[in-house]
Amino acid sequence: MHLPLTTTPPTPPRGFTLTEVMFAVILLGVGFIMLAAMFPVAIQQSKSNVDESEAASIARGMANVAQQLGQYTTSTNLFKPTGTLVYSIADPQYDGTNKLLDSYNLWKSLSGDLINANDPRYASVLLYKRAANSYSAQLFVFVTQVRTRSQYSQAQDFNVAAPATYCNLQARGVNVSIADGTPDTITFNGGDFNAVAEGCYVVIANDTGSSGWMNGRVYRVGSYVGGTTWQLMPGNDFQADAGPDGVSSTSDDVTFITNADAFVVGRDITTGSYEGPAQDVAFYTTYISVR
Repeated sequence: MHLPLTTTPPTPPRGFTLTEVMFAVILLGVGFIMLAAMFPVAIQQSKSNVDESEAASIARGMANVAQQLGQYTTSTNLFKPTGTLVYSIADPQYDGTNKLLDSYNLWKSLSGDLINANDPRYASVLLYKRAANSYSAQLFVFVTQVRTRSQYSQAQDFNVAAPATYCNLQARGVNVSIADGTPDTITFNGGDFNAVAEGCYVVIANDTGSSGWMNGRVYRVGSYVGGTTWQLMPGNDFQADAGPDGVSSTSDDVTFITNADAFVVGRDITTGSYEGPAQDVAFYTTYISVR
């Protein structure tokens, strides 16, 4: 006897509930938002890489120009000895005075090359240090980018004659104190500290507290704290120094900087007052031979 075959009708596929659909849409939305957030960061990083590559090329070019001028002999040479001090090529001090460096012959000789001829959005600001009777000088190059205008110009950014007041692309004299803490901080005690903005570099020019041992050290300004105090950027902050004897935990250790003369470039001043972010893109130092 054969029993009749029985079949069970297939179960129709189960659909998605509204809750499941909404949850999937939320996950997709979060993913797209995170993906979109990556693009500005990537664009900014790409721009920073381009700026730094351009800055390195500009700094090499300025070192070559300075090297050639260093071989030019006058009665005192264009690169006048500075001892342990760091000078600007037209040297404004933090109290607003200017030191005459061989009647500004170095300033006049270099000013025509400080705006990049191939891309006038970029320029250089130069400092140097030269020991007495030395045939080499340490060159410090700020590479800057115009922030408030389309490009730099000789008419707006340089006064080729001895400047009675600072022109835009001339290092600013300031007086600073640096505290080694968490985070490290820098306080601007005097000088042209209105030029200071996040991202600008600070070069110690005359640190009397350590008898000049910290002269030429470079720091970079980070976030604003308050008053005339800023944080220092990680990686560009203060590091305690063992001092001239090279041995830590001795009396000549440098664990802070107090009331040191220094230089910054910082913000644009061509309108008569400071504006915009810091012009500083990068900072380089090298040695050139001089007569």
